[in-house]
Order: sequence, then C-alpha cells, then structure tokens
Amino acid sequence: MNKDLCSVRTKQRTAKPGEVYVFYVELSGKYGACQILAANDTSICYVLLDYLEDVLPGEDMLERLQPFHRESFRYHHQIVKMGIENIPVPRDYQYLGRCGLKSDPVWNSYFWKWPSGEDYYYEERWKSFDENARSAYKKYINSGDFVSVHGRMFRKNTGGLRDDLYQCLTEKDTLEEFPCITYAEVQGYSGKLQKLLSTAPLLRTLRLQKAGVEVLEFGYDETDMEALEGLQELRELDFDSVPKEAGEKYPMDWNLSLDYIAGECKDGDLDKSSVLSGASYDPFEDMDAPDEVLKLREIAATKMTDRQRQAYELIGLEERTITEAAKIMGVSIKVAKVHYDKAIDCIRKNF
Repeated sequence: MNKDLCSVRTKQRTAKPGEVYVFYVELSGKYGACQILAANDTSICYVLLDYLEDVLPGEDMLERLQPFHRESFRYHHQIVKMGIENIPVPRDYQYLGRCGLKSDPVWNSYFWKWPSGEDYYYEERWKSFDENARSAYKKYINSGDFVSVHGRMFRKNTGGLRDDLYQCLTEKDTLEEFPCITYAEVQGYSGKLQKLLSTAPLLRTLRLQKAGVEVLEFGYDETDMEALEGLQELRELDFDSVPKEAGEKYPMDWNLSLDYIAGECKDGDLDKSSVLSGASYDPFEDMDAPDEVLKLREIAATKMTDRQRQAYELIGLEERTITEAAKIMGVSIKVAKVHYDKAIDCIRKNF
C-alpha cells in the first residue's frame, strides 16, 4: 500500500467551525452528534446535537439537526455547549458534513475531552422517572417552603435524606413532602430506611457511612423490583472488595449487581441488607454530576486550601449553618466564615 495514502487514511482530522461529527454513545448503545462552533490554536467550542438513534445519520440530515437541550433536575431547556482543548478529532468520530452554525460560539464551561454522550444518558434516565415526580421536583426545587417534621422545620427542596431529617422521621412517616430528594446519606441500613426510600421516587443514590467507599446506584427499570421489598433494585455496586470465595476478593473496578453476588453464594441466597449495611458513598464521585459540577470539583480539589474546601463542603454542599461548620472544623464562627468566603472567591475567579 502507498505509504502516503496510508498516512492520509490514518491521520486525525483537525476540527473546523461548522463541521458535524457523529460518535457512538457507549452508555446508551446509540449514536450521538455534535457540531464545532469555533476553533482556534488553543481551544474548540462544540454544541451537542439532538440526535440519539440506533443508526448513523445521513448527510441529508445536516440542516435538520438542532441543538440538544437538558431538562433534567435543575436544568431548564439548557443547550449543551462546551469548550475543550484543541486536540485532534478522536479516531472513532465520523465526519458527517458541514453546515451553518446551530448556535453562537460562546460558552461558559470548559471540559477536558470530546463528548462521549453522558448528557444524552442522564437525560434519558431523567425521562424514565415518573412524570408526576419530575413535575414536583421542578415545582419545588427553587421554592422557599418549609415542612414541619415532629416540631422541626426542614426545607421542602431538601436534596438529601441526611441524619438530621432521618432521626426526626418515624417508621410511619414518608418522604412524600420532600419531592427533591435524590440521595440518602445516613449511618446505617434499617427497616425504617428501606420504607422511607421506597417513598422517594427520584432517589438514586444511597450512602451509608459505616464502611469503605462502595457505591449503591438504584436502577429505574420497573422489572428490577425484586431485590428489596418496596424498593427498586440496586442497579450496580462498585466494590473495593466483595468476598467471592474464601480467600478471594474482587478487584477494585469490578461491577456487580446484588443478584450476581447472590449467584456466587454457595447456598444461592444472600442477605442483601448485609451488603447495604456496610456501604458508603463519596459525594464527590457522583456519576450523575453535570459538567458545571465537575468543574466546581476540580476547583475545590486543585485551587482551594484544605480549610477552604472543608468550609465549602459543609456550608455550600451540605447546607450546614456557619455555626455548625465552625463546630465541626474546630474553629470560631468568624474563622469558618472567612474560609467559606475565600472558597467562594476562589470559585468566582476560576469558574
């Protein structure tokens, strides 16, 4: 084969404004698309296009493709536009053609790689939730309403079931008054917790604080309702180590369902609550995080001091008062506020 011809065939493309590329979305098993809006020596701006299908689009679709919009959770018809480093187009991307720009080449988020389709996947997961649950989330997520729970007041738009709320609730209570709850983070597993989780339709992540760094991710398929009574099956467990046989452990990156683990047991039966009781979750590793959240995490990890990051996590993420944060940090209220203010300044300068 002609060497020059071979090099031309294997050479990666340099992205140019107006070009549309198609890529395979591993998470969905379908094809997505994006358009290059701008490109210079250092960066590229792309917009994700509203295409997620089993087959590759034809060139005749170029003019009909429109920007993809996010509607999940806090998003409201938001276009996905991102700036990335100007690196060659990935080899597995397929050039579709070139057409007029689908959006203006202005972006406020920067990422480190070309799109792989996570936004499509998360939007599909959002759509899989009950419509009434989605509507309630949208209605109350920005509200200032409060709910009284046995004499204590909690925000109606509370995003997580944490110990303060959990301890106030009884086995007769439900989470129906808290439509924005998407995760639970408590000390350990119990029958009361199981009943409460079954009344939170948007809850997808369980964090139990008594052990390692396992992740419990709830599925959304109605056929997956057999793992726990009244509770959706845990979709996936990412274990540090789960005993397989005596003396053996699964590797760090092994992905297991509860039913798979049960299948490994000699008696064919596994007390799944015992798996739950030892699990915990790192809030900074949530796979459902949007790109803006990933950027905030990067800033927190690389730009903030340890004290600034701690104050930001306690006050900004966990919604604790400055007084509570100061007590946990072992400093005065004034010092805790200083650390938090500096963390916010750090975000403003680097976001």
